[in-house]
Order: sequence, then C-alpha cells, then structure tokens
Amino acid sequence: MITILNITLPLFLLIGVGYGAVKLGFLSLENNKGLGSFVLNFAYPALVFNAISTLDISSAFLFDYVFVYGGITICLYWAGLLISLKVLGRTAVQSALNGLGLIFCNTAFLGYPVLAQVIGLEQAAIFLSMNLLFENLLGVLPTILLCELSSGKKKNLFKLFLTALKKIVSSPPIVAILSGIIFSLLGLGVVEPVRKTLTMLSIAAAPVALFAIGANLNAIRFRSSIKAAIPICLGKLVLFPALIFAGFTLYGVTDHITVMSGVLLASAPAATLYALIGMQYGESHTSGHLIVMTFASFFSLSTVLVLWNYFYGFPNAL
Repeated sequence: MITILNITLPLFLLIGVGYGAVKLGFLSLENNKGLGSFVLNFAYPALVFNAISTLDISSAFLFDYVFVYGGITICLYWAGLLISLKVLGRTAVQSALNGLGLIFCNTAFLGYPVLAQVIGLEQAAIFLSMNLLFENLLGVLPTILLCELSSGKKKNLFKLFLTALKKIVSSPPIVAILSGIIFSLLGLGVVEPVRKTLTMLSIAAAPVALFAIGANLNAIRFRSSIKAAIPICLGKLVLFPALIFAGFTLYGVTDHITVMSGVLLASAPAATLYALIGMQYGESHTSGHLIVMTFASFFSLSTVLVLWNYFYGFPNAL
C-alpha cells in the first residue's frame, strides 16, 4: 500500500498545492490559464510527438486497444445518452453531457502522470495519444454537435460537423499525434538540439498539468449536491473501468500492460472541458460533478493500482 500511496499521493498533493496557490493569492486564475495553455499547446504535444516519432508505427497503434477501448467508449457514450433521454426523461443537452461524463477522461492531466510512473514516460505517451483521439472524436465531437443542434437555433449540420472536426484536428495534441505517426512511417529523425528541447518540454508536462488542475478548481463553483453527482461518478469511475477490463478479457487480450493501462486511464475523472461545455449550454451542475469526480478519483486510481500490483506486479521497479 505504501507503494501505491507513493504513486498517487504526490500527484494529489501537487493538485492541492495548485489549489492553495490560488486560494492564498500566490497565483491568479488568469495566470493559471497560461500554465494550462503551456501544457496543452507545448508540453503534451512535445511529449506525444517525442514518443510516437521514435517508435515503429506498429507499436504506436495497438489494434486490440483501439478496438476494445474505442468500441466500449462509443457504446457507453450512446447507451448513457439514450438511457438519460428515454428512461430518465432528461433533455437532449443534459443527455449528451451525461454520456460525455461517462467516458471523457482527464487522460492528459491526471491519467497520464499516474500511468507514466508505472510503465514509463514513453510507453505511457502511446496510450495517451490513443485516448486523446478517442475522447475528442468519440466524445467531445458528438456532444458539441448534439448540444448545438438542441439549442433551438437553425444549424447546418454538415458545416457544424466540419467546424467542430477542424477545431479538434487542428489542436496541438492531435497535430502532434498525426505528425509523430508521419515521422515514424517515413523514418524521419529530429536533430539533436530539437530532440533535447522536446524532451525538456516533455518532462515539464505532468507536474505543471497537476498544478494547473488544482489551481483551476478555484474557478469551478460547486452547484450540484454530492447525491446528484453519485450516478455519473459511479458510471465514470467504476462502470467504465470495469467494462474496459471485461472487454479486454472477453476479447482475449493477454498483455497485462495494455489491459491495465486502459483500465487505469478509464478510472481517471472527467477533464475540465466537461464542465466548461456544460456551463456553455446552461448546465452548470456539471461543475459539481467534476469536483466530486476529481476527489473520488484518488480512490478509483489507487484501487486500480492495488489490483494491478497484486495480480501482475508493476513492470517498473517502484
């Protein structure tokens, strides 16, 4: 158990430091936006590109992982949306957000820093890149489309789709993934000074991301009771990881690093974008869900790590 706490506790302490920095006036929320932008636009793209561009493309694209994790992501998103819409009687916007809340993980800012301590920075970056594609193309894209179409204004569906897709594909992390794949396929190299620069940015990604998460919690108003947040939290932090594990098992995936990496990333809380989309469409309760999920994820991530270590042992000496 000490080993597990040595992995998770420093991460959540760093989140606490970020929260305290804003609360005590050492950092403003405006300045924290700069930290978040640095991570998303520079540090993580450098990390992902560095990892993928130096690997054989077959190792960067794990078909079993893509098929199982991607398939379950699609199924759970639409199942959650339809149950919310048809059974619970929620609006289309609320249902789309509920579906997103079940599958949208904070992979970049929280899942990756935990996973990297277990399997190493470069290998964790491979799973990070695949999950970024899943979360944006299979979760964020349809949610934005459904919310826009349900807003009451006349919309051109095709133009709306192209605009949302262009925004996602042109984001630095996705550009880094695609660029890394191209460099890997063509066998292109990067000159040493550039490689060292990318490595320096990569090292900064995780700690700055965690600090920024904590600082950003000060900007989120708790407008949802814990009781109201429980269904989404259980679906996201318990059901989703359980389905991922069941999917890998039924599909016959035997590589425990692939299996447990997927389960661990699935047990991370939703990203801040989940709350931001909700607030944009008048559903501010998503911010409350996000806060509850973030704190509860200490237990979900720790539980997965305990099970991983007990049944398989960690691949890296921790």
